[in-house]
Amino acid sequence: MEGKKLINQYGDKSVYIEQNTGNIHIHPTDGEMQIFDLRIFQDLENLQNLLGVVAAEVVSLAHKMTPVDLTPATLTRNPFLPEVLIGREKDLQQLRKELAGGNNLLLLVNGKGGIGKTSLAAKYYWEYGQEYRHRAWVLKEQSIGTALLELALPLGLKFQETQSTDSRIKQLFTALQALKEPCLLVIDNANDLEDLKTWYNELRRLQQFHLILTTRIEKFSKAPLFKVGGLEEQKAIELFENYAEQKLNPEE
Repeated sequence: MEGKKLINQYGDKSVYIEQNTGNIHIHPTDGEMQIFDLRIFQDLENLQNLLGVVAAEVVSLAHKMTPVDLTPATLTRNPFLPEVLIGREKDLQQLRKELAGGNNLLLLVNGKGGIGKTSLAAKYYWEYGQEYRHRAWVLKEQSIGTALLELALPLGLKFQETQSTDSRIKQLFTALQALKEPCLLVIDNANDLEDLKTWYNELRRLQQFHLILTTRIEKFSKAPLFKVGGLEEQKAIELFENYAEQKLNPEE
């Protein structure tokens, strides 16, 4: 097929790459051909759903078989979009100022549970995300390092089955360091101080990134805190009324 090269045959599916675009063509024995643009995160997810574990091999080979940069601008699913950000407008502006100033490339957005840290970070992501060449939002559940492994597929990484988790994370950080600036990485729910200490130096090596970590950690000498406090009474009432209205009119 002119302009296309066979990557491999997986069961009843022939997988080709369109070399001048990097697009993946899936030709099943029965059924219609499907085309996936690896620079679109949703297409990556759809490819993974179709091919399962071999998707990582396909994406990794595709990155090597075309001169086109296949790294998506959006490396993960987008966070939720806060419909309103009542009383946090100044916080959003200040957060932008501190990151854009260049001195604080890693900020701990700190506050009590439910205070609005994640909403503020999500609003920043949506408001300024287009200004970054690459952006990602991950939820820290076990550790910061394992949370970042979510970025392996869009970065075109394929790990060996016997490869240790530490080795995989090291390979991932190397790939992140190779991305062109500017990039944005938000790590939500980074509440474990010992885990932050473990990964802080690796995160700081990502010099082309603005890093936002939402956290309940109240003291960490190596990184500045961006404290999210409670709302003024009138703003809190306004937020409550807005929330109540949404509950009463869920389809509006």
